[in-house]
Amino acid sequence: MKKWLLLLCLSGCDDLELYPHIGADAAREGLPGEMGPWGAASWDVRVRTRATDEVPLTFYVPVDDQGGPIGGQVPVVVFSHGGLVAPHRYHWIAEHLATRGYAVVFPTYPSLLGILTPGNSITGLDAFWDEVEDDDSPLDGYADRGAPVAVAGHSLGGVVAAMHFEQDEDIDALLMQASFPSRPQKVADVQDGRPVLGITGSTDSISPSEFRDEWSAFGSPFASAVVQGMNHYAWTDDVLETERGNRKDGELKRPIDAVRDDAWIVMDGFLDASLKGDEEAWTYVLDNLPSTVDLEATP
Repeated sequence: MKKWLLLLCLSGCDDLELYPHIGADAAREGLPGEMGPWGAASWDVRVRTRATDEVPLTFYVPVDDQGGPIGGQVPVVVFSHGGLVAPHRYHWIAEHLATRGYAVVFPTYPSLLGILTPGNSITGLDAFWDEVEDDDSPLDGYADRGAPVAVAGHSLGGVVAAMHFEQDEDIDALLMQASFPSRPQKVADVQDGRPVLGITGSTDSISPSEFRDEWSAFGSPFASAVVQGMNHYAWTDDVLETERGNRKDGELKRPIDAVRDDAWIVMDGFLDASLKGDEEAWTYVLDNLPSTVDLEATP
């Protein structure tokens, strides 16, 4: 049994079973912007990285109507949370992606600041590969090592994702939500034809033009999107009163479900094209783009 499973069981678990979140439903078509037909389940572990340090991880996987593996290739998204924002506030993202056939790796960072230990995203991905190959793990067989991988993150988490993308040429795509790299040109220099998406809201604390200036270093294939009426904390659940009244953030000017639906159309199409090779998904985005989304893309 792997050491991170041992750590979890020492904390008191009785059954090594995945926790169900959403049931499978074949009636869900899974077009970009929609949930897919699969269910979503999760598994929490802790990985010991040094004698006294542990990395809490949550893995989401797609499941069939019996709660088992869906078979076939399961792409992976490694998601890094924003600064001072707990990972569970982004689990709506993981649940959506799992229903569309993606596994999602959620590392937690010390003090909720990814910049302190950006390597936690790499640790999380390595641990996930080990889990899906471990006969003693409930994740055994839910994905295959070497499947396509995207790194993603919101705000400070996007900075961490860009660092992972820069350091690991085996990462297939980069998705930044209301974020840009700390060293845009450095990351762009190693893009090497890998697709990148930057997406933000029109009322974020940083203006769309500022984001696009920072993203301008990227070459093709690259896309940037601005969702009208979306602010910085619309990417998170359970917005705190201190965040809601943060003068550095703009006002959420449309219902949160509406701005998230707009964002999902673009993000789903991007991920399906980048990790599944489904170019029709990106064509669907271009043909059905809401008027409330400003999209710029280079093939």
